[in-house]
Amino acid sequence: MRIVIATLFVSSLLVPTVAAAAELQVPLDRAGRVQRIDAALAYRIRMFTDRRDFQEARLFQVADSSYILEITTLSGPHLSRERLPMTQAGVDSLRGVVSSGLVQYKTTPTIDSAGRPLFVTATTAMCFGFYGWAIPYLCYDEYTSSEVVTGTYLVTASAGTFIPLWLTRNRSVGMGTALMSWYGMSRGTLHGALLPYALGESPPEKSPVGLAFGLSIAEGIAGFEWAARTQMSEGSAATINTGGDFGMLYGLGFSHLFDAEGSGRVAASLIGAGAGVTAAAIYAPRRNHVYGDASVMRTAGTLGGFIGLATVQTLGPEEYTKASTAGALTGAALGLLVGDGLVRSTDFTFGQGVVVDLCTIGGGLLGLGISTFASGDSELQRRLYWSLSALGSAGGYGIGYGLSARSARTAATDRSSWRLEVLPLPPVARGGHPGVSLLLSTTFQ
Repeated sequence: MRIVIATLFVSSLLVPTVAAAAELQVPLDRAGRVQRIDAALAYRIRMFTDRRDFQEARLFQVADSSYILEITTLSGPHLSRERLPMTQAGVDSLRGVVSSGLVQYKTTPTIDSAGRPLFVTATTAMCFGFYGWAIPYLCYDEYTSSEVVTGTYLVTASAGTFIPLWLTRNRSVGMGTALMSWYGMSRGTLHGALLPYALGESPPEKSPVGLAFGLSIAEGIAGFEWAARTQMSEGSAATINTGGDFGMLYGLGFSHLFDAEGSGRVAASLIGAGAGVTAAAIYAPRRNHVYGDASVMRTAGTLGGFIGLATVQTLGPEEYTKASTAGALTGAALGLLVGDGLVRSTDFTFGQGVVVDLCTIGGGLLGLGISTFASGDSELQRRLYWSLSALGSAGGYGIGYGLSARSARTAATDRSSWRLEVLPLPPVARGGHPGVSLLLSTTFQ
């Protein structure tokens, strides 16, 4: 049974790599070196000069073997994204233009390093906070001098900065890649620490730390490669991270509903984490979320779970029963569904997502503070604690969402309009005739 549990957990983490391949980013040149054309590269090879405030271009291949050219520009203070359908012939011509431009203007492709600061910060934090003391704990005994232990910790901590920098010196590191790597390292630590308790009630002394160390590195590398190879956006990465966290909580909740104890409860949490990542990986490509959208939806799910729990606690007895767990699980599911609807046609920024989070927390604290003025009946005060804090949180979420919703919808609308493009095309082969491409395009959200 323990082998089956471990197999299910590992398998559930491997499934998303297949599910997320519905739309795959492909190179823009014939040599396969250019994954994206940013403003600097476009200027050097004289491309997209007719587009004011051009930001970047990416090429995607979809499941039916057709292609989508995604072009990002600035539209006032907002980003605008166009997704132009292309045939194989059009892609061949585009790649010829890019390859010729690289040769003609003696230009080398640029590397996307937007996520490298976050990636190196995450690896450094993990080395300072966990790897630095885990290695001495696993490798040394009580007779090892304090100087050796301290030196090992400091060398490991410094390696968290320099080794990732060296390994990614010639690789693109986008924000999605950095987020997935951080998720793998941080949650892998938790998964590894729990796995021995899922396989037995009394694991060996150092096995939780050892497996936490190993799975943290393994899941960090897996998350990095998954996101890098699929050119995952930060919105998709944040959505998948949310799915894994909610999945773990759902696994723990269902284990309580079905009276699982000990290793069964831990195993259910781990399987739930894998199932949550899988479900989110299937869901994320069907939405065009930015990071702020994923944040707003995550807060809605958290708020829904709290409201469900508060409802049961307000109407029911003080003891924590299965009804409380069922209420939290039901509320979280409804919250995620509502959150999905609220961000389906929006582009929330990171800052706007933070405002929604803070307003939700502030509203809950306000409701809780008002309830503390009630005195006398302790049972009445307990019910006021739950009910007013839930109402305050919901009100705070509504205020935070309302403050930014209009501009977030405007940002999304900027990349959902009809456009007619007339693009002159150079000859595919030397001595051939040039052509013209007429593209009528739109993006549906």
